[in-house]
Formats: sequence, structure tokens, C-alpha cells
Amino acid sequence: MEEASTPRRAARAWLARAGCLVLGIVLLRLGFEVWWVGRIHEHLWVQVGLAFLYGGGLLFLVLSALDVDHARWDRVGFLALCGALAFYSAVMIAVVTQKYTSDALLFVHESARLALQGRDPYSATLAGGYEAFSVPYYVQTPTTSGGLVTSLNYPALSFLFYLPFVALGLPDMRVVSAGVLLALLGLVFLRTPRPLRLLALGVLFLSSFFLAFCLSGFDVVFVFFLVAAMILWRERPGLAMVMFGLSCAVKQTVWFIAPFLLVRLWMEAPDLPRRERLLHVARHASYAAAAFTLPNALYLLWDPKAWLSGVLTPLGLGGDSLVPLSQGLTVFFYTGAAYAPRLLLAGLALSALACLVGLYALFFRRMREALWIAPAPVLTFAPRALQNYYEMFYPVALVALLATLPPEWLDAPEDPP
Repeated sequence: MEEASTPRRAARAWLARAGCLVLGIVLLRLGFEVWWVGRIHEHLWVQVGLAFLYGGGLLFLVLSALDVDHARWDRVGFLALCGALAFYSAVMIAVVTQKYTSDALLFVHESARLALQGRDPYSATLAGGYEAFSVPYYVQTPTTSGGLVTSLNYPALSFLFYLPFVALGLPDMRVVSAGVLLALLGLVFLRTPRPLRLLALGVLFLSSFFLAFCLSGFDVVFVFFLVAAMILWRERPGLAMVMFGLSCAVKQTVWFIAPFLLVRLWMEAPDLPRRERLLHVARHASYAAAAFTLPNALYLLWDPKAWLSGVLTPLGLGGDSLVPLSQGLTVFFYTGAAYAPRLLLAGLALSALACLVGLYALFFRRMREALWIAPAPVLTFAPRALQNYYEMFYPVALVALLATLPPEWLDAPEDPP
């Protein structure tokens, strides 16, 4: 038994050492970005924070070369990463870009202000937000009619989540998004076996774009609820469906996961007669439907047409059409190299969805955890396929990967189940 466990311990020790190396790389990269754009000659606090970033990066770089118990540095590394991200966010918000770098936060901030005034954000115009928040023209969303998006195009929890902070007078919602990101990292940290913690968290930030998208928009909120659903799935599937419903109530991206979840609920249902299995699926689906409906109910009843037009616009089914923009497979149609009507591209995306759902049902055992990242390949075929559609699924894919860990890697008492 001792001989069998020795390779396991060696593998766990190597993974913990690799985590220290990756974390050191991430901290040094964040340090360089701050040094490059943080106007350090003007701000003493930026200089102090920069010194800690480089010091922490060098510490974990050196640790990766030493023969020590690297797993014991997981909590120190987690706190160092959280502190580095908080400092980096503060520099980006207070020094580098003092305006919103995406119109997404403009929409939710302005919608929250209108809601606090007792107005319906779906039927009111959000045009005042463009002037109030001075969003740069190059991150505004044009429409095919030649104007800009001036109506709310997201489900209600997108702005209701930020509403308490707007009510408290917080001027910049990027602070809230940064806080949600840290909470998300806490979920991943608690879910990950100890030797893998620093490696898993560090991998997320090897891309500088992931952090930028977390700060510039509100997508990190739907990711937080979705990751919570994934973590709760095995032990508390009912609560997991509630978390999934809340994620759907933040942004439409998550809606594409719903048919895959129905398949999984059916496949993993207890061995019961067909009717009782259907009731099992329907009961759990109702939890998600209720969680989605609750934050949206007021606005759906207030002006059903405005609500439907708003939330269906990103799908090309309501309101003014958004200008096609692609960083996916439809880039040929966006650049003019080829032409296809929007309806054809939307049909292509729906066909890809149907095909993937069929493959998921057919090869369920091999594709069990793949459902969580289904929106990324589906939206690749859509008229709008932007970089954040892929980047925001990094932590989702990571947690799905952790769900497939070999059991022999979970042989320490402190590891999560």
C-alpha cells in the first residue's frame, strides 16, 4: 500500500510545484501590465503595490525551484492572487481607464438608476447613459438601422444584481464585477484538490483578456452562478438548478445549456418508471424556471412586449437588429468575404445546437460534463460571436475538468469530495 501511494504523492507534489511556477508567472505578468500603463511616476500607492506584485511573483518563482512542501502554500498563493487582482483592478479603474470600457456596464448601471426612479428600463431609453458615463465610441453597439442600442437587451437580474450598489451611490460598477470575480475564485479554490489549487487558479489568468472582460462587463455574474450550479450538481441538484436559473436570469448566453441539462436530468434520473422519470425532470426544471422568472416577473408583467423585444434582441428575434460582428467562424460574413442573411446564420447556430444536443444524448457517458461549455461552440456559428463568448467559459471549463479528476488524486483528508 505504501509503494502504491508513493507515486500518487509524487504526482501531487509535482502538481503543487507547477502551481507555484504558474502563479509566479501570472503575478509577474500583472506586474508588468501595471508598470506599463499604471502611470507609476504619478501615484505612490501604485508603486507600493507594484513592488508587492513583483515580490510575490519572484517568491513563487523561487519556490517552484526549491524542494519544499509546495501544497502548504496554497492559501498564501490564493491570498496573493486575490490581492494582486484587487490591486490590478484598482489601477485599471482609478488610473488607466476612468470610464467604462464596455457599453454592457453602461446599460446595467443606467437600468438600475431608472429602476430606482420607479421606471421600466425595458420601455425607457438608455440613451442618457452614453452621456452620463462617456463610453468611448469604439465599444458602443451599433444597429443595422444606423443608430446605437438604447434599450435594455438583457434579463432583469443583469441590472438588479448591481441595483443595491447603485442605490448606495457607488459610481463605478467595475468594482462590483471585480468583487464577483474574487468570489468566483473562492468557489474554484474550495472545489479544487489542494495540490492543484494554485495551478488551476493560475491557468485562468494566463490570458490577460479574461481578466479584462471580467472587469469591463457583467458576464462574470452569470459565470459565478453557473459555476455554483456545477459545484452543487452532484450533492444538491435541486439547488444547482436554482443557481442555473439565476445564471439564465443574468444573460441569454446560458440559455443554450438548458436542453443539455434536460438530457442529463433524464439520463441521471433514478431507475424509475418512465412517468416518474418525467416528473423528476419536470420538477427540477421548474426550480430553474422559477429562479429565472422571479427577478423578471415584474418587468414581464409591466410591459410584456418591451421585455420580450429586449431579451430576444441579442438572439436576432426582437427589437432593432444588431450589426453582425464576429470573431468566430462567421468572420467571413462580417468582413464581406462572403454573404449570408442573418436568418441563415441564426438557423446555422440553431442547427448546431440541435446537432450537439443529439450527440450529447448519444454519447452521454463521454460527454457528461461537456454541456456546461455548449454555448461557446453554438455561438461560434451566430451572427455575433465575440471573444468574451469564449473567454468567460474558462472557469466553467476548468470546473468541468475538475469534475473528471481521477479518484486516486483525491486521497488526502483535506481534499473536497
